[in-house]
Amino acid sequence: MAPKGDIEFLHGGGTYERLQKNSNKQSYTVFADINSTIIIQTFYFPGWRIWLDGKETNIEPLRDPEKIGRIIIDAPAGVHQVTAKFTNTPIRTIGNTLSLISLIVLIIFWCKISFNDKNI
Repeated sequence: MAPKGDIEFLHGGGTYERLQKNSNKQSYTVFADINSTIIIQTFYFPGWRIWLDGKETNIEPLRDPEKIGRIIIDAPAGVHQVTAKFTNTPIRTIGNTLSLISLIVLIIFWCKISFNDKNI
């Protein structure tokens, strides 16, 4: 069954208001009637981090077998600000740096070959 919105209450209940949603950041105001487990309808991938009221919280993508892979967090009763950000991991940062270095080396090599061809 397809999700009905950005957030689903797995246990407990309440409502939410979307403040921002794009490919690497999502922000919501969550109104939890009671202590709740909520699912952010985004598949977990290393690099996603979640803050509940400004404090980083654990993500549990394996907690529910029917919702496996989704971002699942606990929220106590009350009004909360939930922010999800997709950040770089150390290996992704290394890969991006190596790609940039490779691009610079290729540009330098291409410029050197082009300059040498004009001098012949």
